[in-house]
Amino acid sequence: MRRITTRSRAGEEEVLFEYLQLSPRVRQSGRRIQRSPSPPNRTLSTPPPGRPFIQSTRVLRPIRMAQNNPYVNFTSSSPLALNAQHPIPIAALKNIPYFTGENQTTPGDHVKDIANICAIHEINEMQVAVKLLTSSFKGKALQWFRSLGAHVLFTNWNQLCIALHEQFGEKGDNLSLLEQLTTIKRAPNEQLTDFNFRFQRTWERILVAVRPTAEGAFLYYLKALNSDISMLIQSMGGITIPMAYSIAIRAENCLIQAGKLAPMAPRPPMPLFPSLESPNTNQAPNLAPSPTPRNQSSNGASTSSPSVPNELQEVMKQLQNLGNELVTLKRQQAQGFRPSYQPQAQPNR
Repeated sequence: MRRITTRSRAGEEEVLFEYLQLSPRVRQSGRRIQRSPSPPNRTLSTPPPGRPFIQSTRVLRPIRMAQNNPYVNFTSSSPLALNAQHPIPIAALKNIPYFTGENQTTPGDHVKDIANICAIHEINEMQVAVKLLTSSFKGKALQWFRSLGAHVLFTNWNQLCIALHEQFGEKGDNLSLLEQLTTIKRAPNEQLTDFNFRFQRTWERILVAVRPTAEGAFLYYLKALNSDISMLIQSMGGITIPMAYSIAIRAENCLIQAGKLAPMAPRPPMPLFPSLESPNTNQAPNLAPSPTPRNQSSNGASTSSPSVPNELQEVMKQLQNLGNELVTLKRQQAQGFRPSYQPQAQPNR
């Protein structure tokens, strides 16, 4: 600001200075006038000095509600027979626990959690509670709910809870399932892939709260197998259940090739028509459209014919003999002895 030595000008400058001091929101910087930031807002708890505390009546904002407007195609095929639109509190949607149907929790405990949320947020309408319960479905539970379609309609809370318990409820006691896991053993003629599936299924059926850890399940798996297979699994670096499954199959094949384990018998062939099977399981039913059956002569006397399991056993014995001969030849070749080997001719069948 330019300074003037006259009194009148000095008086004007003093007046102008006093005016700018009284209005702190405006200040002069050359020709440009800038506005300073507004003073901080004072709350009711800290009133400005020199003024009495005045309690103001504030209007409370209503609770934000999420309007449940689902997709049209999903609504047409939804199992919920709810025509009216009911708002759901956003706070309830944020705090909702999810139910996947994979034994994280039981259906009864999940229903109690949803009922507790409804009580906290004062949800009194049954249709809102039903929609809140269906909004918590994820994974397998959501796939099951969508697969019901419009032909299955739930009109109240009890119907949905009963259907949820029938679908994902525990079919057995957790303690009995835990005992079954700790005492599980492989059957003598059971394929290793079948045993792996049975072990995994037994472990997954146990509730997560009482389910053994992965390390404990690994020890139970080693205990259920043969001692040679268990030693090979540990020596080949198996430390988890998925690794043990794949290593066990390779270990069993190695032991069979080395001759320490007998080869497993193949699975019997599945019948094409199970309802037409005869009471005698050793004889297959004759389905040939000939007037005289093969197992019956012209005079009505039945003749014995070789059954399918016996033929399979003969073929397995021949294959086992050939395998033993090949193992013997390999050992002799490793020692330096090379005999002339001529395989036996197989009879024509």
